[in-house]
Amino acid sequence: MMFEYNWPCNIREMENAVERCVIITENEMIDIDDFPVHIISSEETRNYEKNAPLFSNDQVLPLEKIKEEAIRHALKVTGGNIVNAAKKLRLGRATIYRFIEKYKIEVTEPDTKSKES
Repeated sequence: MMFEYNWPCNIREMENAVERCVIITENEMIDIDDFPVHIISSEETRNYEKNAPLFSNDQVLPLEKIKEEAIRHALKVTGGNIVNAAKKLRLGRATIYRFIEKYKIEVTEPDTKSKES
C-alpha cells in the first residue's frame, strides 16, 4: 500500500503518516487501518476526519507536539514504566528522561500489572 500511494507531498507526508500510525496503533505492528483514509483509498478526497483524529485539513500539529504525545501515550500504556516505554518507542532510556524533562511530563509509579513487553 505504501509503495502504491502517490505521496504528493513526498517524504514529509510519508514521515507524518508513519509517525501518526506509530502514535495511534494499539498493536506491535502498524496495520492498514492505522493509516489515514486518503492513503488507504488512494483517492484525492483527503477524508481525514473519519480515521485521523490527530490531523485535519485545516490544522497541522507541530512535530514536537506529536513527539510529546507519543511519550505520554507510551508511559500510559506501560503504566509509567520508563524502561518499557523506551523499548516500545525504540528510544534509549536517557532519551526518554530528556523528553520527560523537556515536556514536563509527570510520571506515576510503574504499575506492576501493566504490559511488560
